[in-house]
Amino acid sequence: HFIRLAPLGTSDIVGISPGGRFIAVEAKRPGNKPTEHQQEFLERVVRLGGVAWVVHSVKELEDHLSGAGVIIG
Repeated sequence: HFIRLAPLGTSDIVGISPGGRFIAVEAKRPGNKPTEHQQEFLERVVRLGGVAWVVHSVKELEDHLSGAGVIIG
């Protein structure tokens, strides 16, 4: 049996920044793109004032977080 705990398309990583903004991160292998449901989720997050990214590496995620003012380390 498969039990879904979040809505279809919910990002792989979700959280709240120290400043209180919702963060959604969709992790993909290089060359892969989000599904239609995943892209809709990311767009909804941005529309509601959060930040959302598709990343293909830890370095890419670190760069996005740093650019958003989230301290790493």
